[in-house]
Amino acid sequence: MLLTVLTFGQGSMDGLDTDEGSLFNRVAIDLGVDMRAYWRPDEAFLMRRTKDQLEQIARESGLPLSGFKTSKKSVLAQALARHFERCLEAGADANEAERNGRDWLPGAMLFPAVSATDINPAMTEQES
Repeated sequence: MLLTVLTFGQGSMDGLDTDEGSLFNRVAIDLGVDMRAYWRPDEAFLMRRTKDQLEQIARESGLPLSGFKTSKKSVLAQALARHFERCLEAGADANEAERNGRDWLPGAMLFPAVSATDINPAMTEQES
């Protein structure tokens, strides 16, 4: 399996392939791979994030954080899961927040992949 992946262009198993010109990303882009058609963040996925990460996801996906600052992580994860479901059901009449929720994906599921620090440069400062 590793040889197949290396041949296909994903050279590092420890990092994201963020190079738009790599073979893997060129093929994904040419094929029009869009993970939004196959995957939605659910509560199980969200519970594996930290509260800070959930707050960042809420900001990016259009869920207002008012009322959640003092909530437990599980409450915020449940609210986000419901938000993503509502956004999916909004259809063509979706407002901006609903479109943000419908279109949100983790950076690793974008082609080319986007690292967390590319999405949120402040994360580099927080991790230091």
